[in-house]
Amino acid sequence: MNKKFCILVTFFFGLFQISFCQNDFNYKVSTIQIIPRAAIVNPKNVKEDWYAKLQILDKANPEMYRSELQKIKSGLPPKKLVSYAAPVSTISQPVKKTGFEGNRFNNSVPNDNDLAISNNSKIVSVINSTINFYAPDSSLLDTISLQGFATDLKLPEGKYDPRVLYDPLSDRFIMAFLNGFDDSSSYAIVAFSKTNDPTGDWNVYKLSGNPLQDTSWSDFPIIAINEHELFLTLNLLKNDVNWKVGFKQSIIWQIDLNSGYSGSAIKTKLYSDVQYKGVRLRNLCPVQGGSKPINSNMYILSNKNFAINTDTFFFGEITGKMDDTATKFKLQPSFSDIHYGVPPSADQPKQFLSETNDARILDAYFENGAIYMVGNTINFDNNFATIFHGKLNISNPGSIKLTVLQNASLEFGYPSIAYTGSTQSPDESIILFDHTSSTVFPGISCMFYKNGEYSDILRLKEGTTHVVVQSGKLQRWGDYTGLQRKYNENGVVWGSGYFGKYDTLKRRLNATWLSRIISPTYVSIEDKNPVSVNFVKAYPNPLKKDFTLEFDCRNTGIFEFAIYNETGKQVKLLLKSLVYAGKNLFSFNTQPLSMGTYYLVIKSNKEKLTQKLVIQ
Repeated sequence: MNKKFCILVTFFFGLFQISFCQNDFNYKVSTIQIIPRAAIVNPKNVKEDWYAKLQILDKANPEMYRSELQKIKSGLPPKKLVSYAAPVSTISQPVKKTGFEGNRFNNSVPNDNDLAISNNSKIVSVINSTINFYAPDSSLLDTISLQGFATDLKLPEGKYDPRVLYDPLSDRFIMAFLNGFDDSSSYAIVAFSKTNDPTGDWNVYKLSGNPLQDTSWSDFPIIAINEHELFLTLNLLKNDVNWKVGFKQSIIWQIDLNSGYSGSAIKTKLYSDVQYKGVRLRNLCPVQGGSKPINSNMYILSNKNFAINTDTFFFGEITGKMDDTATKFKLQPSFSDIHYGVPPSADQPKQFLSETNDARILDAYFENGAIYMVGNTINFDNNFATIFHGKLNISNPGSIKLTVLQNASLEFGYPSIAYTGSTQSPDESIILFDHTSSTVFPGISCMFYKNGEYSDILRLKEGTTHVVVQSGKLQRWGDYTGLQRKYNENGVVWGSGYFGKYDTLKRRLNATWLSRIISPTYVSIEDKNPVSVNFVKAYPNPLKKDFTLEFDCRNTGIFEFAIYNETGKQVKLLLKSLVYAGKNLFSFNTQPLSMGTYYLVIKSNKEKLTQKLVIQ
């Protein structure tokens, strides 16, 4: 076929847009634009944070249920019980270590869980309404709402869809979230931490959510970095309709990292009108590096996420830095060896359902010449909701090895994936996902992948009830989970997912659970049988003098009992003692502590748990 090439220059919102046609692939790219810093934000300096949140329990407009996606799902075949023996795994499960409830101060619908962890073990955990910062011992350093974080931007509209990642080369955090729900109020907020302390200053920038001035607003961000630049993908939607029927196109922002870290005006470039054979591609997913950020290019993935049954994916590459005149955006179709398709809603107990959205690619990484990707799909054997895992070799980008994960009783959704390997074990990763069924409450699971094989499922957190956060049987189930490699610890990842729980008023909520998980390849570094401690009762709290804690210990071990302040610094090692399996009681006098917030940390060499203390 003769190569077709055309250039068309147009003008939008002060952006020169150059159109490229390469065979069946078309796109537009802007000239470099400069966007000034909008604010410097320090979470500790936000004096007022109202945590204002609107949760829609019953939407009068039933458009959501009449949408294109709901019509597709209504045509899916009914679920069926299939008796098949699950394949016997020849590889071990991951090992779950520290786990604790995250972002518990303000639940959101949906959760939109994401997480990043630095080399010095500082954690930033985000959901749709809040940002939590944790110390290396998993104690809470600070919490702030997305609205509070953006106070200085003077944008009163709702904030949502947070994403966060850690840059191991610059030892910095990056965060992105959205503002507003129409073309006049829509912005993408991008923030860069000035140091490796996420509770310190952040440089904050506002990108127009309607960059082409065509009455669009931005939705569903995904972020990834290479050594030099941040890539932010968004979906542009029509006003006054939801994302399922209002899709217009997907765009890519290419953003200079160094200027973001320094606080100077950032250089940006915008890719838009991304088409294949005249059809605009949906939900472009940038690909994160596995063991470290990719060099100077960026891989971009897409698929036919609304298809009932298809084998088609799309593989793209932005070949270099935004100011390199030789940089191009290349894209081609890629075909999987088996099919995937739109998943049905997943069952919960009591005939409630969890919404699975579509079959878009939700997460991906690149390592050792291959891209590994995950997303939601239907299991064609029993018509359950499940997830797919794909491998694309860069040397043969037209072909994808795809696996649809099978389970006879559980349904899966919203996977994320992180590389756990090294030169010792180069082809391995951990896949995190939410689980549920008609008899199992929503919770979080993971599995280990190595050299084409999968471990048995490891349940990280079991739900204690089904989730009811809005009217009707169909309930929101997240939209995404978060998983990140601990870059300076081989085999270690941290994840954030969704589980059902009761609050103190016995309302059913969608809660967040954070987990530290280790590849079985590297589990010899730590004990394979971690001690598990469950807190039973802590009293009084807030407290003035004496504090008592009842807890259950499943196994016997040597534990330290220590007090830490809010910065994560140890104030006092209270006791180091043998703790026997069973119920235990620990108490101490708090009079030496001044007024403030502290954390009692109980830990062995196998486990660590934290209890907040408020001294009045």
